[in-house]
Amino acid sequence: MIQAIADQLLPVSGPLVLPDTLTRGIFRTIVGAAPPPGLSGGVETAVLASSVDFDALIDFPDWTAQVFIYAGLCLLLLGLMAWLGSHRLQRRAWGRRLALSGGGLFVVGSAWSAFLDLLTYVLG
Repeated sequence: MIQAIADQLLPVSGPLVLPDTLTRGIFRTIVGAAPPPGLSGGVETAVLASSVDFDALIDFPDWTAQVFIYAGLCLLLLGLMAWLGSHRLQRRAWGRRLALSGGGLFVVGSAWSAFLDLLTYVLG
């Protein structure tokens, strides 16, 4: 019984693949009939995701850090002006959020290589 359950479980490593029995059950529920046969003539498993190369996704242009720095400074200055110059609470809160967002962008742009290293570490 344990072997039968283990055969039905999804694999822990590698691409996420649904077993044939589960795939047929899903299509019968949605469509009302079995799925059409695949290239091999039988019902094939559906591959949902495969391995992703995150290093290729984190390939930013060289000017990205400068854009973050300048955009952060602009947002920081506009946010400080709105935060400190307004008398209404709603505009003060909006200015505070804008100033903090600009400060965050400025910090990320200033430490761009550390940010990319952190992103690469987190994504694997």
